[in-house]
Amino acid sequence: MHSGPVKVVVLGRRASEWPLEQFRAWAAEELARGLAGLEGATRQVQSLTLLGGYRRGDPIYDLVHELWFPDEAVARWASASRAFTALIGDRALDPASLTVLHVEEHVVKDLGNPAGAVKSIEFVTRRPDLPCPEFRRYWREVHGPLAATIAPIRRYVQSHCLSSCYTTEDDAPRWDGLATTWFADVAAMRRSATLPEYRATREDEPRFLAPGHLPFLITTETVTVDSPTSPSAPGASR
Repeated sequence: MHSGPVKVVVLGRRASEWPLEQFRAWAAEELARGLAGLEGATRQVQSLTLLGGYRRGDPIYDLVHELWFPDEAVARWASASRAFTALIGDRALDPASLTVLHVEEHVVKDLGNPAGAVKSIEFVTRRPDLPCPEFRRYWREVHGPLAATIAPIRRYVQSHCLSSCYTTEDDAPRWDGLATTWFADVAAMRRSATLPEYRATREDEPRFLAPGHLPFLITTETVTVDSPTSPSAPGASR
């Protein structure tokens, strides 16, 4: 059982019969308000996919909701509660898309977030022949510092799925982790992709990630619960 802070991440798409604007209103109001009352969470952040992300079809998820807890025991208890399961089981969410991850955060870079910052969330799958401990070590100790050299990145956080999530191969989590980066605006994010540091970071990915496309979302975030003692807020010490 992990003794340090744990984050629970809820990923989901809207149900097919729900118009996008109606779903976004439900998530920002009803879901956020309901989860804000969940006992034990020290911080909550909701991220909704930017509307521009729908120009080429539906993105992989419409919603990312993150909840921080003081340790794994509290996180597991809260995410098994009736209140939590009822909220994420709402008819607004497509049940086939719903994914809940229990992760440990590693803050790699933190220069703070300006007002209106955009947030990129990449969904990470490890290389199949790489054991989980080596995957996590390489991602944090080698790849993380490399990605942190990309100057327009204001903040970079790795979320690694807990070891306890891998009870069996058949029960492995949908994703092995999330790579989250913040930029001052969309222009800064696009500028980062033109830099040699960005190219070097992408060229390093086959050393620890599964081959193929790396799914991602571009979002904005809203803090729905915040405790001054939370270690995961931007600028907080760790």
